[in-house]
Amino acid sequence: MELFFYVTEELGQAIEKARKERGFTQEEVDDLTGCSASNLYLIEKGYKRVKYETIEKICRFYGIDISKYQSQQVLEEMVDLDDFFQLVDLEMRIHPDQAMEMFRQYESKIVHLHGRNPELTVLRYYAKAKQAEASEKYQDSVEYYLRRHILLQICCNRI
Repeated sequence: MELFFYVTEELGQAIEKARKERGFTQEEVDDLTGCSASNLYLIEKGYKRVKYETIEKICRFYGIDISKYQSQQVLEEMVDLDDFFQLVDLEMRIHPDQAMEMFRQYESKIVHLHGRNPELTVLRYYAKAKQAEASEKYQDSVEYYLRRHILLQICCNRI
């Protein structure tokens, strides 16, 4: 089981700040940690999904307490999703409304190519209900779990 961690802007900025305070370039950190400079760049900008062991190694290198950032998310086992569903999955964690819009735009293409799918209908009604409740910020973890669960069902059924 591989665990993945969604790097937020806040953690990315903390990593970038720690690197600059120590006077390292991204290439030097690459040599010291084994995390490629291009990956480190994306991590520092936030919104990057990385293996948990990678982010843990980087945080340990900089002396950053990762536990303060872990409380903001749930570590999960990831299945092999295609690129679109990986992107929607990440967006749901960070910008739920944008992710729902992405899915709505893609849904018509899926229906056109593969016919009506019950999971898509459930997700569409779920998205509408969640948008109506957008001003309420309760039960974030439940919302993310449900969205992810539905996406995983769709992906596992290989639309």
